[in-house]
Amino acid sequence: MKIYGLDIRSLGLFRILLGISILYDLIFNKLLLFNELYDIDGLIGYNFLKNSLHTNSLLGFINLSYYELLFLHIFALIMFLLFTIGYFTKITSVISYILFILITHTYFYTMIGADQIVVAIFTFALFLPLNETFSVDKGFLKSIDKNIEVKGLAITAILIQISFIFFFNSLSKNGDDWINGTAIKYTLIDTIISRRYSHVLFNFKIICFLTYITHFFQLLFLFLIFFPFKNSKIRLFLSLTILAIHWGIYILLDVGYFNIICSSISVLLLPNHFWNYFSKNNEKVITTNQLKKHVKLTLIILLLLITQRNVFNFLNMTILSKTKKFQEIYSYFKPINDISRCFPLISQFWGMFSPNPPHEIGFVTIEGIKKDGKTVNLSQLDPFKNHYKTTTNNVVNKVMLTIRSIYASNHYKNKDSITKEVVEIWENYEWRKIEKKYETNEFLKIDIVFYSCSVEEYLKNGSYHFKKILVKNLKQKS
Repeated sequence: MKIYGLDIRSLGLFRILLGISILYDLIFNKLLLFNELYDIDGLIGYNFLKNSLHTNSLLGFINLSYYELLFLHIFALIMFLLFTIGYFTKITSVISYILFILITHTYFYTMIGADQIVVAIFTFALFLPLNETFSVDKGFLKSIDKNIEVKGLAITAILIQISFIFFFNSLSKNGDDWINGTAIKYTLIDTIISRRYSHVLFNFKIICFLTYITHFFQLLFLFLIFFPFKNSKIRLFLSLTILAIHWGIYILLDVGYFNIICSSISVLLLPNHFWNYFSKNNEKVITTNQLKKHVKLTLIILLLLITQRNVFNFLNMTILSKTKKFQEIYSYFKPINDISRCFPLISQFWGMFSPNPPHEIGFVTIEGIKKDGKTVNLSQLDPFKNHYKTTTNNVVNKVMLTIRSIYASNHYKNKDSITKEVVEIWENYEWRKIEKKYETNEFLKIDIVFYSCSVEEYLKNGSYHFKKILVKNLKQKS
């Protein structure tokens, strides 16, 4: 059996980019938006902490005050920075991992897919020698000449996890839009995630080609990364393709920091012969990452956990999940899989834009009707002057995808308690913002308004034709 290894220099560069990923998320998605998120009237402040959505979760016992949370974020900033530069790496890596989970998964209301990728690969990265190159621990200057390939169970484990992310993501993309090659095309006109210029490429035929390339690349990733012949050259191809795809997506779509975390995956795969172009030492040394028996057992258990989770996530999307036999088998695994908020590695749901990207591409905003009949947009930004954005807060924009989906399907009217609580948190947050900025008694009514436009309508008209839908009156929240 072929044992796959990773270059020690790739591991060092991977650590740096993984560190930059969590630093970026902490600074730009948390600290710079701290008051808007964590203040008593913030999106995930008191309003969220007292909601049963949080209190009934397995991390619901965490209820930090504003200043305790601020201290936690500043401490995390220091730890993340030390991990990135490779200072006391074995200690700061574990602390950084725990802090990232505490911050993102306790306040899961604003979690995005990139957060889950970080946790997935960080879990297995803890078992790797990340400080041997490009680190304060071992030095930067001579790192480029450390021509060492590391093999071992931890290396295999992180490669399996990465391959699962791509492979099962592809399997979940089984809708007509991916089969027809129109999936990426439709995301370019989504008002919430598209950039101002993205729709210009809507009618370019190359977008259909790129949809198929993305889909099949993800599907074949699992097989290519472990292909026994010319594996080094294949990994270089995979590395460069990951960079091209995810930075291309970043240019066209605002989907968080996927481009940075996927760049860390890309550099991790860089093979020995890539580094030899820059190194004076072309004599490769192969070494094994020695682990104690209990550590190996832990890795095996983790691999079994993520394998069953990925398989069941996929099977639950098929008709097989309706059978009695499947339900009987799954009942043994369900208790484990239900603790994903407590142990986020178990989540393993890689389903961005699956089975299809959303066909509703409109947006939700809040409007007030004054006593003189004048309509005033009460969101932070006027969406018709700001490319349909209603806020400068990137995190809230991601929440808006969920809110739009709920309103578009009228799910907010059903009896599902979780859906109602998700909506209630957002409505309370918006109401308190309005109270701070306006005298609410100057309005006859304040309404949540959904400007709906479907992909099909855009195709028919060649432009956005929004249908104004009154969702509900936003009553005063106490």
